Amino acid sequence: DDRFRGEVVASENEDRFEFHYLNTICTVDNYLDSRRERSFSIMLYPFQIRDGKDLVNAICDAYKGEELTGHNQYRGPHGLIDAVKQTRFASLPSALYFDLRRIYYNDETDEMDLLTDPLGCPFDIDFGSDELSHLLATGVAPRKYVLAGALVGRRKSADDTYVIWWAYVRIARADGRSVWCEMKDVTEPDQFKGTQVDPIVVFRHLSPNNVGGTFPMRVYYRDADEWDAEVASLAQEPAEAP
Repeated sequence: DDRFRGEVVASENEDRFEFHYLNTICTVDNYLDSRRERSFSIMLYPFQIRDGKDLVNAICDAYKGEELTGHNQYRGPHGLIDAVKQTRFASLPSALYFDLRRIYYNDETDEMDLLTDPLGCPFDIDFGSDELSHLLATGVAPRKYVLAGALVGRRKSADDTYVIWWAYVRIARADGRSVWCEMKDVTEPDQFKGTQVDPIVVFRHLSPNNVGGTFPMRVYYRDADEWDAEVASLAQEPAEAP
């Protein structure tokens, strides 16, 4: 986002989101080209979140690989050749941030439009599962994540791109429990307050079968072990003297 270009990010926050991935290209004659790159968020585009998919399927679509054939052949050391391009996670961060790119070019109107398809966002994501473990590079330890926050939106009307948005945030309490709070987009700044809600409310807005017209725009997950440790540490802290 150009609004934040040049802003300094605290190193502890940067480390929390940083991960690496390997772009590899394998040809039919076993030539292998590999490049390691760094990123801080997983960007999912409209074609990956259409048709009522859930977040896990969208991740698999984003990293399913690409066949380089025909006019899109790979230029290797000895000329053009058929190949397969794949992306694998070389490391996993302690927090996952998903940027759901919902703006797309509409061929019928010749304008940019907003995709409002629902997307199922589970309460946990396990990279050790059968669905996601194949996306890890060799030797990378899998991690499990729990949902910690989501920014959701609802289109004001069918012919208007204005979006009403609000956020759900998971908060660790001093009594060792975690609760969900809802923060809505309102006009008056003093009314922007978090209200505790039942987890089922969050689930309904992030369900792939959501019929309420809402759709997630940003999703945030925390490492499950780190989250449990944080909640447990709060429960062990001595209560403040009255």
